[in-house]
Amino acid sequence: MSKVLGYVTLPKSAENRLHSEAEITLAKIRLLQSELRLREAQVVPLLSEETLREVEESVKSVYPMNFSDSALSLPIVPEYLSVRDVSKLTGLVPQVVRRHCANGKWEAEQVAGEHSTWRIKPEPFMKFSNWETFLKEREREMKGSKKIVDHALELWDGEGPVDYGTK
Repeated sequence: MSKVLGYVTLPKSAENRLHSEAEITLAKIRLLQSELRLREAQVVPLLSEETLREVEESVKSVYPMNFSDSALSLPIVPEYLSVRDVSKLTGLVPQVVRRHCANGKWEAEQVAGEHSTWRIKPEPFMKFSNWETFLKEREREMKGSKKIVDHALELWDGEGPVDYGTK
């Protein structure tokens, strides 16, 4: 890892503000982490869930002591964000988010006409400090929705409990 850090260069202005070798090393690590997260966010959506599991298993087999399950099971970055998602990330009201989309501030497309939903590319928001928290919360919401759908399908197939509301 030390060799990799040797290839990372900081802007001169950043190096001038840092006083010790430890501070410079930490700054390089943080810069590298940021770039790696961004690159990972671009690659992960291109792979299937099965392929992602295979990659995780391969990494675990090579470095079993260095990686925990939680470190490898990172939230999946969506291909597009909704107006609601961007509103959560930025703190802007949905109407302002829509206006920014319409004005071209963010790369976005309006699906099926003038009064329909927006699909917004996530890249500009990946550097926000609350990005990781947003992804984890989104994944938690998706898992909750999946549980509800699975339960509904069980009921539909007649395999689960049915409450008709009578005693």
